Amino acid sequence: MLKNVARKIRANQDNYNIDNISDAVDLIHFKNKYFEANKKEVLIVKIAKEMGFDIYSCNFDKNTFSAICISPDAKLKFGCDKIIMINTNIPAVYKRFALAFEIGNYLFNFKNSINNIEYYKYSTYDEIFSESLINKFASELLVPKKIFVKEYESMKSHGDIDYYEIASQMSKIFNVPMKIIFTLIYEYENI
Repeated sequence: MLKNVARKIRANQDNYNIDNISDAVDLIHFKNKYFEANKKEVLIVKIAKEMGFDIYSCNFDKNTFSAICISPDAKLKFGCDKIIMINTNIPAVYKRFALAFEIGNYLFNFKNSINNIEYYKYSTYDEIFSESLINKFASELLVPKKIFVKEYESMKSHGDIDYYEIASQMSKIFNVPMKIIFTLIYEYENI
């Protein structure tokens, strides 16, 4: 299922806009099988593994959050030709976002099949949290819009809770950085 999604997304990437990101996220969330029972947390590691990635922890410098490597040579060394590496020195919520970001990096930037190209990309904090198509994809993948709106409206309806507290609580619910929740709240309120 996910390999077909990746092919469809790559085939149409020149025509992609934000609406198509939602379509891609909906396909990946197919039948909600990527949500942990009784939680709203997306099982991002399961998604990456079903897409054929091995995930490694690496001791990168403090500015490098993650990296992606797609190479036939990697199969010889690691047993897999698609690898995502996450910095061990960043908090867990950032690791989850970095993993979602690298999945987006693969879907939107890797144009050729893995049989005839090598692709390496290191992602820094600034790249991961910049306003970009991949950032938007990663945010929507980890925080599905319908669930976000329902949770946000529910919290907001209490009236006695401020935006910081809402963002803090939602960050814990979805297990993502508060920065992502603040961005989603801003986008939702300013549509």
